[in-house]
Amino acid sequence: MRFASVTVAIILMSVPVGFAAATESVDMATSYDDLLVLFADWREFESPPLLDGAPDYTAKQFAARRDDFLQLRERLDAFDIEDWPIPQQVDWHLVRAEMNGYDFNERVLQPWTRDPAFYNTIWTYRSDVPGHEGPTHHALVELWTYEFPLSASEQQRLTSELAVIPPLMKQARGNLTGNARDLWVTGIRDIRGQRAVLAELEESSATRRVMSYRALSRCQKQLPTSSSPGSRPKQNRRRVRRVSARTTTPGTSKTCTLCR
Repeated sequence: MRFASVTVAIILMSVPVGFAAATESVDMATSYDDLLVLFADWREFESPPLLDGAPDYTAKQFAARRDDFLQLRERLDAFDIEDWPIPQQVDWHLVRAEMNGYDFNERVLQPWTRDPAFYNTIWTYRSDVPGHEGPTHHALVELWTYEFPLSASEQQRLTSELAVIPPLMKQARGNLTGNARDLWVTGIRDIRGQRAVLAELEESSATRRVMSYRALSRCQKQLPTSSSPGSRPKQNRRRVRRVSARTTTPGTSKTCTLCR
């Protein structure tokens, strides 16, 4: 889960049942197997639908799916877990924690409206935690997993993953309406860092040999520059220190081979 990443023991036992296929009434969902079905439905719901090829974080999308979330929450609350073994009770509470995290992000934190860094897509280093720290969207490009020069299959994979950037940045222009100055300052820095990574990819001879410039150029055109008007709120238009695309996280050993 991107909004509130929680390691869930039952994930390995998830049942591939679609959200729409859950036809049993809430009153009948009492067994641990029912919880597994609910967990599969919940994880399917938690990943947002696509808008022009990018995860949809618009207010309209959240409003349209609010009743579906409440229905999932009702199904969870209907369980009587008092007589379940402790490990199974823990699993129920972990699902509850994920739902609480989603609800808190939707109602309160709303990083998709307040934090430009939420739209940062490219990560050049491996995180030192199972999921990334802080809010991230659902379509990240883990550049550190690639070996350069790219093979034909890896070129196709990277091109496909980078394609999410233009529609996501277009969406950000409408979504980012919150007024959180510190988040804007640091978030714009992260987006500029992403632009630097794209520029390095475009200029690299290792990339040039196998990858078209088209995808990279489309991505760069969607990112703000230091002189782009309207790239951040008027009250936040200060010079922000550019960060290097080669930065790594303390305690991590793997970085993008192109960015070493």
